[in-house]
This record gives sequence, structure tokens and C-alpha cells, in this order.
Amino acid sequence: MARAGESSRKIDLLIIDDQSVMRALIRDFLQSGMPDLLIAEAPDGARGLKLFTERYPRVVLLDISLPDANGIDLAGQIQASRPGTQVIMVTNMSGSAYVERAHAAGASAYVRKDKIYTDLMQVVTRALSGVPPHNASGGGK
Repeated sequence: MARAGESSRKIDLLIIDDQSVMRALIRDFLQSGMPDLLIAEAPDGARGLKLFTERYPRVVLLDISLPDANGIDLAGQIQASRPGTQVIMVTNMSGSAYVERAHAAGASAYVRKDKIYTDLMQVVTRALSGVPPHNASGGGK
């Protein structure tokens, strides 16, 4: 999570997911392998977009199912405003239709939540290094 006093500082990664337990799991997992990673979190689309426009993350981890937004639509908004941002869908939704819609909206990768421990670290590492991540675990592909 972003540290106190860093509210206007650029961050590396933004997690947008309505489940606080999932945000904490993802944050803790990624920081176990990348302890210097600056991470911010948002529980919904509106707060996620606000943090995105204030903090300029290089990578956004985005759930599809949010209480106030569709994550795929949000991915399109993020790409429209800052095309260089790597958007990685991290969701329970599986199937090629979701994967195809996410990629069409500008997501560079799609990781199912049941594959976080096997796929997410590599996908995020590639995205942070500027290498487009591959589609990790979209299902149906």
C-alpha cells in the first residue's frame, strides 16, 4: 500500500478490486518478491480512476466485477487516457469471450484469481520491465 506522505508520489502499481482480502493477498504476494514496489489500492472504479489520474501507475491490476463499474470498460478508459499503461485483468471470470473483450479494451494480460500464485508475479514483472505480458490464464484460449 502507498506509504503515508506519498499521496502525490508516482506509484508502480494500482490494484482495483472490491474485495479487501483479495487486494491484500495480491499486494502481499507481489511485495514478497518485489519489496520496493510502490502499490496503491482502490475498492471500486471511481476511486481507482481517481488514483490512476493522480498517481500515474505503470501497471494496473483490474477486476472485471466492481460495484460501480465494469472492469473491461474501465480498462478502455485507462488506455484512452494513458495508452502506455499496462492493464492486467485479475478476475474470477473465465472464458474466451471475457479474454477477447479485455484485450480489445486494451488489457495486455488476463490472469484468473485461481492462478495468482502461479502466473501473476511473472506477468507483473514483465509489465514493469516494459515487456508486454503474455495472456497468462484466461481460460478458453
